[in-house]
Amino acid sequence: EILYLDQNFPDNIIYVYNRWGSLIYEHKSSATNPYYMNMWDGTYQGTDLPVASYYFIIDFNDGATEAMKGTVSIIRNE
Repeated sequence: EILYLDQNFPDNIIYVYNRWGSLIYEHKSSATNPYYMNMWDGTYQGTDLPVASYYFIIDFNDGATEAMKGTVSIIRNE
């Protein structure tokens, strides 16, 4: 969950990659399709992804703010 992302950066673009660099999630926000309505849920093509770390980029797409980059980990309690 990324609080206030759409309110502060309504045209944001989210990318999530696996450890091999394959794009597994992309969302281009707009007024009619904000991120909060289609947040990444740790799946790819409807299937739960394995426990691992994934690389993300948040492009704020405002012409001034540098993109945020980092990792997010999936941890499942089975």
